[in-house]
Amino acid sequence: MIILLYGKEEYLAHKKLQEIWEAYGASGKTGFSAKRLEAGALSLEELKNELQNQSLFQEKKLLVLEDVFGAKELKEHIANSVESLTQNPSIILVLLERGKIPASDALLKALSRYAGSGAARQTVATVHEYKELDAAKLDQWILKEGKALGVEIV
Repeated sequence: MIILLYGKEEYLAHKKLQEIWEAYGASGKTGFSAKRLEAGALSLEELKNELQNQSLFQEKKLLVLEDVFGAKELKEHIANSVESLTQNPSIILVLLERGKIPASDALLKALSRYAGSGAARQTVATVHEYKELDAAKLDQWILKEGKALGVEIV
């Protein structure tokens, strides 16, 4: 499975990442490993090793890769490997990207194809864009967050 989180609202993307981290039991669940890596500090060989190596004692691996769209070689490798990565049930790859990604980007297009309609496809890739909130949506979000924290805003 591949999950792409990106957009101008970095707080919302990071909040979604935290939900994913907790949902997949990355906080100490047995049979599960989790790593968070910065693409700029990672070589192609290191990325390949992370994606291929699986411990005998681990059922699943959550790998969070930040800012891969700025690392051309890594991005191309992932774009060329989307099909095999989406078919590997033991790897959950989360791509966390700051800012906007051009609609013409090859990796974004590849992920969007796998995140397309149909129940089977939705389980192998998801793409979440967090656009900048306009004033009305920001007000709604503040009220919702306040309510979740037990604070009433009037």
